[in-house]
Amino acid sequence: MSADEVLNVLFVHTAGSHLSLEGGAVRCFHPVDDSWRRLPLARIESIVMIGAVSASTDLLLHCAELGIPLHWVSEFGKPRATALGPSAMGGAVRAAQHAAHADGAARLSIARTFVNGKITNMLSVLRTASHDATGHARQGLREGIERIVAARDAHSGTETDHPESRFAVLGLEGVTSRSYFTALRHTLRTDSGIDIPTQRTRRPATDPVNATMSFAYGLTRMSVHGAIHAAGLDPAIGYLHGDRDRQPSLVLDLMEELRPVADRLVVSLLNRRQLRSAHFTKSVSGAVELTEDGRRTLFTAWHEHRTALTQHEILRRDIPHALVPLTQARLMARFLTGDIDTYSPYRF
Repeated sequence: MSADEVLNVLFVHTAGSHLSLEGGAVRCFHPVDDSWRRLPLARIESIVMIGAVSASTDLLLHCAELGIPLHWVSEFGKPRATALGPSAMGGAVRAAQHAAHADGAARLSIARTFVNGKITNMLSVLRTASHDATGHARQGLREGIERIVAARDAHSGTETDHPESRFAVLGLEGVTSRSYFTALRHTLRTDSGIDIPTQRTRRPATDPVNATMSFAYGLTRMSVHGAIHAAGLDPAIGYLHGDRDRQPSLVLDLMEELRPVADRLVVSLLNRRQLRSAHFTKSVSGAVELTEDGRRTLFTAWHEHRTALTQHEILRRDIPHALVPLTQARLMARFLTGDIDTYSPYRF
């Protein structure tokens, strides 16, 4: 297998499905037609179980030995748990990670980098869309770009090296993200048959656009979590996000620069009408979620996205999108241990 070969993510989302180990393969029971499928674990990068799906203990242990993460996710795409084996890396990376976290100036600098990377990619999404937009949509996109740039430029002159200014960096992330989502609605076709929201809603999402984004963010988070583990980093020790118990702060940090990538995929699915109103259901509480067919459509698009190539600015070559999280996690590890001078976010 080449270094750039993309392995499959196994998504299991039919309620009542069960996974077990059979030799060097995962055996999948499908309850709808009482059928079994057998998939070699050598071709699988990770396993994602959505909703009421179970797995045997022997499969969990074998995947841990092979370094194959298993993720449990709600029907809304919210990550609930992850099972990982021992990291193959030594303690030097984590020692450097913890030292940078304890250094207020270093932590602030890294936090700024994550937010600047996200802002750059949000602007890229809006600027690309504005090239083909017309009329009211183009105006809305340009206004969003101007608000984001103005907020970024105003903030650049107010930073200090005091650790408490991390909250100002978080504030910048919040302000620019709100301006971005207000403008992002102008990237969506008005004739798609999908209600276009004016803002980001979550926990739960109350419209199809936000429901799909939440699920795509969940997929991104799982990819980043596995990459951080593979790079020998501690997922709980981040720099931008806080230190709350049971929060994978570094995962959330590294996700920031990749969220606009997920947004771009969601917009494409909706504008091409690959996802339509029939792919969503709404509960009595108002929560909107993807149907089983809707999830299947998203998973297919996600796989196609993972195998597509992207130009990586630091590596100076094309790599599959699937390798971006691992590449960024390894760059972060090298930066923390002093192998490279700076951490550069992924930019597209």
